[in-house]
Amino acid sequence: MKNRKIWFLSMALLGSALGAAFQGASAGELKRVESAALERYAMHSGVDGGMWTHYVPKDVNGEFDSYDPIGLIAGSLIKADCSISWQDDAGRVYCFASNSSLVHFQEWPRTNVEKARKAWITLSENRRPQS
Repeated sequence: MKNRKIWFLSMALLGSALGAAFQGASAGELKRVESAALERYAMHSGVDGGMWTHYVPKDVNGEFDSYDPIGLIAGSLIKADCSISWQDDAGRVYCFASNSSLVHFQEWPRTNVEKARKAWITLSENRRPQS
C-alpha cells in the first residue's frame, strides 16, 4: 500500500512538472509527452504493467470477447468497452468494466485468467442453442 501511495504521488508530481515545462505547448503535444513519460516511468520504475504501460486502441478486442474476467469468474457476462484494460506479457488484452475489477484481477493475474477461461467455456456452452 505504501508503494502505491508513493507511486501516485510521483505521478502527481510528474504531471505538475510536465504542465509547468510545456506551458505554451498544444494539447496534442502535451498528451503525447505525458503518455510517453508515463510509459517510460512505469517501465523503468518496476510498476507492474497494467493500464499504465500499454496503449489500447479504440478498435481493440479483448480476450473472452471483451467480457470482464472478474465478472466471468462470478458467473456473469459483463461486457466491457476496453477503456479499462490490462495487457499480459504475451500481448493478450483483458477488458474490465470497472477499475475495482482491474485492481482485483491484478492481485493474481495468472490465477484469475485461468478461472475466467474456465468460466468463459462454461458460460459459452450454456449460451449455445441446444439441439
